Amino acid sequence: MKWSTVDSIVCGGNDHQIKIMDVTKQAVQESIFTQHKTMTAVDTSGMMVLAGMEDGLIKVFDLRSQSTKAQSVMEFAAHQKWVSQVKCNPQSENVFLSAGYDGKVKMWDLRNATEPLSTLKRATAGEKDKVFGVAWNGASQILSGGVDSHISVHEM
Repeated sequence: MKWSTVDSIVCGGNDHQIKIMDVTKQAVQESIFTQHKTMTAVDTSGMMVLAGMEDGLIKVFDLRSQSTKAQSVMEFAAHQKWVSQVKCNPQSENVFLSAGYDGKVKMWDLRNATEPLSTLKRATAGEKDKVFGVAWNGASQILSGGVDSHISVHEM
């Protein structure tokens, strides 16, 4: 779940839908069917919604399409397992992070779905350690945490 505008939030879940909720009216403003597996993570960058999936895929949807049958405009084969979080860079609309149950943290550019800009090394995590969350701290510092009970600080 994430605030999209002052009056709306974007959320997703087991029903395979991205929902835009109008908080002032307390009603669903728009629903987009992902036509894919269960959504496990969601974030927004402008009019784009990034949805992490249980099979390791990240799908990008354009909210300007105004269609409940909207197809994803882009797909990233991001992780070998469950995507636990996607996080857009607040200072660069094309850059985002993904974290997964495969123990990896990756930085992506929306203009290149073929490979990540970087795969970040966590200080103590192994290949089997799940990464639960990532966060931006300014433009050049990234935090990640996972099953290893450790927070890694990544400098870019």
